[in-house]
Amino acid sequence: MLRHAATKWRAYVAAPLFPLVMVLLVGAGIAVMGFLLLRANWTVLIAAAVWPLLLLAGLLMAVLLLGVLFGWPLMWPTISSEGTDSFDALSRSYDYLFHRPLHYLFYAAVAIVLGTLGWILVENFAAGVIALTYGAAGLGSGTTRADLIASVGTDLSPVARIGAYVIRFWVGCVKLLAVGFLASYFWTSSTAIYLLLRRNK
Repeated sequence: MLRHAATKWRAYVAAPLFPLVMVLLVGAGIAVMGFLLLRANWTVLIAAAVWPLLLLAGLLMAVLLLGVLFGWPLMWPTISSEGTDSFDALSRSYDYLFHRPLHYLFYAAVAIVLGTLGWILVENFAAGVIALTYGAAGLGSGTTRADLIASVGTDLSPVARIGAYVIRFWVGCVKLLAVGFLASYFWTSSTAIYLLLRRNK
């Protein structure tokens, strides 16, 4: 897996950046036309004549940005599944987004619902682990002392404060593992959505 990522990293980076570069180039072209045609009074008539072409350029920018906004989660699963380049990832993600938007929307809605339920479970489980640990430790040290350590209270000695910060660090690691669920679920669900869209051609 690491070897594949090392050989395909350029495609992973280029796939979502290519449409953005195109938007910048088209936008720069429109800006140049605005500089040439809108600054003088008499050239505004020329601008009016070519304005439909500029609107088409604006439409192209809107389509490219829409594709990046909603299609980029499909680009990296495409490269990983097919072993192809960034252009194939672009064409497949834009094709699925614009030719089968209802399928994509349905799969995304299902993934969001399942992900929300999963996050509620993971977050509460992590909170339960932390609360049970503090609660059990408080049985031995006393609830007041445990709460003081958990909040890194000012009444603690310098050494105890250091220990309390280390304890807070480990608690933060548990919370970070719970947050890691969101990233792993996002990429897993994106890959599943891509494979479903590819299967249902």
